[in-house]
Amino acid sequence: MKRFVWNAAQSGRILKRHRMLALFLILQCALCLGMAGTVADQAMQSGRKIDDFQTRIGEKRYYNLSENMSETDFYRFMHEENLYYPELAHFVQGMMAEKRFPYIVATQQHITVIDRSMPKELVYGYDEGQADNAILEDEKGRMVTIVNSYQVSEHFFSEFQLRAQEGRLLEGADFADVEAETMPVVAGSGYRSDFSLGDTLLCNYLGRELTLQIVGFLEKDASFSRGGLPEYCDRYLILPQLDPQPEKPTEFNKMRLSQQASGFIVTDQSFEAVQAIVAAHLQAAGLPDFIHLNDPTATSSELADLSAMTQKVSDQFNALLMILTVFVILCISVTVNGFIREKHYEYGVFLLNGARWGDIFWSVAAVVGAVVLCGDALAVLCLWLLQKSWQAILYMQGLALLIGAAACIAPLLHVRRMDISDLIGGKE
Repeated sequence: MKRFVWNAAQSGRILKRHRMLALFLILQCALCLGMAGTVADQAMQSGRKIDDFQTRIGEKRYYNLSENMSETDFYRFMHEENLYYPELAHFVQGMMAEKRFPYIVATQQHITVIDRSMPKELVYGYDEGQADNAILEDEKGRMVTIVNSYQVSEHFFSEFQLRAQEGRLLEGADFADVEAETMPVVAGSGYRSDFSLGDTLLCNYLGRELTLQIVGFLEKDASFSRGGLPEYCDRYLILPQLDPQPEKPTEFNKMRLSQQASGFIVTDQSFEAVQAIVAAHLQAAGLPDFIHLNDPTATSSELADLSAMTQKVSDQFNALLMILTVFVILCISVTVNGFIREKHYEYGVFLLNGARWGDIFWSVAAVVGAVVLCGDALAVLCLWLLQKSWQAILYMQGLALLIGAAACIAPLLHVRRMDISDLIGGKE
């Protein structure tokens, strides 16, 4: 016990004498470990996203449908009461009722929020630094803000295994009431900090003013795909794509119907089999051939591109982290070696008075350990405040042990080779 106290006292005196150097090493170590924990957390999050995406989406085949009316036909469709409208409604209803595969609509549509200040990160164009351009004034002098939204069909949530963090998802009755003035909406996780369940937003959607009422919030990083890269819903409002109304060819219903004709099919069937089913629905509806079905085998694997890009970024961060780790180890080793040289005669006197080499070893190792331990504690505190995962903090502990062990090697070798012959005999 006495030897332990003596060793601790020796280490404490060294650190106290060199406060600024010790503080510099602690901060440097904390920076390295904090960066390691952050990189590890980001890598685990990216890995989880890709694994989740592959599990839910990656092994399926997606056939996208698109409505390809000419400009003339679309103008006539919108302005002539029944041109193509009953037939297109029949086709969409048939596709939605198809039992051999799910037909899903997920239309990305900007809507405007009226007379309500919205957080900048939720405004359309925020990612490109253009959020200010999406805050306007309408013809009535009201402030309107453009935000992102998806209008989705009933099978959207179950197909992509999306879950509500709070509240509920859209249900069957939410898709039926076209005349309602209040529409239920599910908000992405980005809305949770500024909105609550039951909050309402007065909006303009496809030229119609209605009230949106938040009935649920999605989990963080909720995503889906139409066969390419994942599309994240955190900054989106999810509206119901209301059922077609074959007997009511209003402008609002026509705009919705043209969107519903551009859905996508999720199946493991061949292109030829799916094409035959779509052609049968077109024939049954009596529509001209302006619905196009794409062949997913003709597109590249964007998921593979995403994985490669994520791995490339991870490799770059790992290389930077390796350089920083080596630099920290060298700084600690060189600085502690300087401490040892400064205490050369003192250590020599200790040895001549009965101290053991092991005492000197433990004294030096304790200096390194104290620096790394303090740096580690500071880094853990920062990661905890930033709410990083416990796996990242655990990974950081492994790196702290590596830094501590590696930084001890050079100083301990120096102690072992320390020549105290100049203290025995000589000029005295």
